[in-house]
Amino acid sequence: MNKRVKKCFICCLVLSLFFTSFPQLLVYAENTEQPVQSKVSEEVEYVTFVEDETNELGMSEEKVVSVEEIAPYVILADGETLPQIKTDEVSVLSDDVVQLDTEDALYQYLKEQVVARNSQITVSVPIEINNKIGPVSAMTSAQEYTESCTGQEGDALKYGGVGYSVSTRSYTGATRVTYTYYMNYFSTAEQEKQLTSAVTCALASLNLNGKTDVEKVIAIHNYICDHVDYDYDGLSDSTNTVKYTAYGALCNGKAVCNGYAVLFYRMCKDAGLSVRIIPGTANGGHMHGIL
Repeated sequence: MNKRVKKCFICCLVLSLFFTSFPQLLVYAENTEQPVQSKVSEEVEYVTFVEDETNELGMSEEKVVSVEEIAPYVILADGETLPQIKTDEVSVLSDDVVQLDTEDALYQYLKEQVVARNSQITVSVPIEINNKIGPVSAMTSAQEYTESCTGQEGDALKYGGVGYSVSTRSYTGATRVTYTYYMNYFSTAEQEKQLTSAVTCALASLNLNGKTDVEKVIAIHNYICDHVDYDYDGLSDSTNTVKYTAYGALCNGKAVCNGYAVLFYRMCKDAGLSVRIIPGTANGGHMHGIL
């Protein structure tokens, strides 16, 4: 083989190897680049969407949540065990978030919901109100006694077996705070309805019209003594929470000191008398009515 033929043969061999390998290199490059570009573009689009959403709401993604728990107020007599809370017996549920912009509106709404025995209460308040009072003080104020409150309000709520846990939810930079109260009661909405009917009938039977305040008090006192027995058997039963209620006293005919005191308060209030409930320390601790 002469030199010219030999050079041509080598040149053809090199070109043949080059062209057979080049398409494979192109395909390999296309297969590796396209998925990388697609993935990057999807991530950029997602991040942009999240940022736009939080900016639109005027707050950051950081959520601030706190939880507090307040047990019902009870005085335990000698031999009495701490009551167990039964949240599954509540009759009424309210899930709606109600926006309230003043302290008075907040107190009034909470009071109405507790009287109705709603099991969940959710409100939204300006952050200024939250910074000033907070959810626990708000509920305490809703249960405050006033001369104008009814027999279902004031001390009937404070000492009538009302407990709750409350979660506070907000976002960094937000202008409002949401309170969600998860309520527990010693009496249900249906039991409170029955109590109202029983109190009305009891007061009607006493013929209080035209009597002095002293005569009214004596009549109510004697009626309770004649119709309610102290629940000695229930002292050691921690699941029997109705014994602390006016419903237990008047409708079941037996209660402990809490039930006596709340029933006396309820009947006196409904009769137009000024009355309060006070805790005492005699004989291990008891609740009392004072006029």
